[in-house]
Amino acid sequence: MTDATLRAESVAPTLLAPERASDAATDAAVDRSAAAPLDLPTVLAPEHRYVRRGALGRGGMGEVELVLDRGIDRTVAIKRLLRTSPDDVARFVEEARIVGRMEHPNIVPVHDIGVDAQGRTYFVMKYVEGETLLSVIEKLAHGDADTHRRFPFERRLDLFQGLLRALQYAHEHGVLHRDLKPSNIMIGEFGEVMLMDWGIACGFGERSGTAPGPSFAGTLGYMSPEQAKGHEDLDPRSDIYGAFVVLFELLTLQALVPTAQRTPERLLLESREPPSAIDPSFTRGGQPPVPTELRHFLRRGLQPDRARRFADVPAVLEALQRLRAGEVPVECPVTLVKRISHALSQLLDARPWVALVVLAAPVLLFAVVLALGLRD
Repeated sequence: MTDATLRAESVAPTLLAPERASDAATDAAVDRSAAAPLDLPTVLAPEHRYVRRGALGRGGMGEVELVLDRGIDRTVAIKRLLRTSPDDVARFVEEARIVGRMEHPNIVPVHDIGVDAQGRTYFVMKYVEGETLLSVIEKLAHGDADTHRRFPFERRLDLFQGLLRALQYAHEHGVLHRDLKPSNIMIGEFGEVMLMDWGIACGFGERSGTAPGPSFAGTLGYMSPEQAKGHEDLDPRSDIYGAFVVLFELLTLQALVPTAQRTPERLLLESREPPSAIDPSFTRGGQPPVPTELRHFLRRGLQPDRARRFADVPAVLEALQRLRAGEVPVECPVTLVKRISHALSQLLDARPWVALVVLAAPVLLFAVVLALGLRD
């Protein structure tokens, strides 16, 4: 730079002192009427650059706030670490780097990382305006008519597919999420699916660019059996199990493992398939029962033995695509009828006269048998 100070001739707010930044949440909007030029070197300092607009969430390790990035004039989310131990800081920075390396439409992007005036480590990410999948499920479970209209079973499968795309990308880059649950999935205002909170993500395999995580980490009720046992050799099938736990809740509108049963001892003893995954009579929130083929799909993804699950995310996506195209695997009388109906539908489109003959044949045969019976 040739000038000591960079200035952008644009409409901008008056610079805030650091001690006033936290009070900015009460402002209805940034004052854009002032004609003073924007002092970029000052604004780009963290204590001036990010103007607080409100709280988005808070946990044991950090907090997330909605802020205005005055440097480029856009609303973003900032996640700050509340702890200061070297291990916590290292894990927090690792989360930012993991997400920062992954550029995918279904993974929230990280824009910046740094340390603020109070010494707190932070990173800045895209603000996804919308609602969590947990909120959608709760509305569906309460029978909200508008939510049911917006999210029929087919639309819910679209959301699941978005989650799978995020996992596929992460797995291809050697990263396991390990904390899949409805509250960590955002649905944007235009229907986009964003997988959030990579705080306990860890690496696996030779492609991993991140260190393995602690042996036991995750959310009880959503983690795979091998994750609950603290296995260190986790692979994509563990995330696949977690994704199917989310799908189970999204389709049935009930948790796979009730809150009262979410203990390590209960999960370690769990070795059978949940009956609700295949119960054709179960319904909630005023919706029809989950289609039979989706119940079989759930059952395979929720196998306690990971060798019996889908091998990887592409296998799940392929099976889901075939299901949605009507190519239902024959696993019971109902799926047999659906498979035959699909085959006849395709035959009607390709060769309508042949299909009509096939459909008419049983009627003609019955008429012949009836006629012969009457003659005798």
